[in-house]
Amino acid sequence: MKKNQSDINFFQSHFKVPYSDVGVSGLLKHVAVFDLCQDLASRHAYQLGISAIHVGEKGKIWVVHRYHFDFKRLPFWDEEIRVESYRSPFKRLYEMRSFDFFDENNENIIHGICAWVLVDKESGKPLRLDRVLPDNAMISNRKIEFDFKDIPPVRNLRKTHKFEVLKDDIDFNNHANNASYIKWGLEVLPYSDNAQPIISSLDIRFHKDTGVGTNIIVESFPEKRERGVDYLQSIKSEKGDILASLFISENF
Repeated sequence: MKKNQSDINFFQSHFKVPYSDVGVSGLLKHVAVFDLCQDLASRHAYQLGISAIHVGEKGKIWVVHRYHFDFKRLPFWDEEIRVESYRSPFKRLYEMRSFDFFDENNENIIHGICAWVLVDKESGKPLRLDRVLPDNAMISNRKIEFDFKDIPPVRNLRKTHKFEVLKDDIDFNNHANNASYIKWGLEVLPYSDNAQPIISSLDIRFHKDTGVGTNIIVESFPEKRERGVDYLQSIKSEKGDILASLFISENF
């Protein structure tokens, strides 16, 4: 569909990859990709009057339910990038949003889909969007196509890693930010000292939140492919509750 820049559901931003967000290969860190998407979505939502601040005044919070991202390549330090995003409500329950990163040659190098749900802060139950959002936020002329794959729990041979939720992981909603779960999942991947992992895709489903000072366990089951490795991961609390499920594909 041709972009309509007057469409209130469309938002874009230009930026240069900062040194503070690159890894050992000089490429944008994967976690920074998700941080940038959160920032862009938050700016757009604020413009529409449906940001975390706006819904927070009504006792509601936005919670990420699913992410799916495909990486053709990561941009390098100081490279100029354009990020385009569309939002669209789905079944009155999911706030769907697409993210597309374009380089200076207008090549789409990263594509992602995200699903948010609106939750009552007191009860923790999801809410119908049309009962909270303004009428114009419930209208979209662009359906966001998505097909989130099922992510089973880790049941086979596993490697386990432990992390503590730090104060720096806590966000505006007073729980560990969704990007922290991705950071923990990627942290356990083996890679050399002079190269960042080459991730082709990443899927994550969030089940429960967690707070500062708690200990989490990442269970990871690698399965080799001809030219890469797939990692099935479960992020759990010490009690055994699954907080998030990940599926990461790495290429050689």
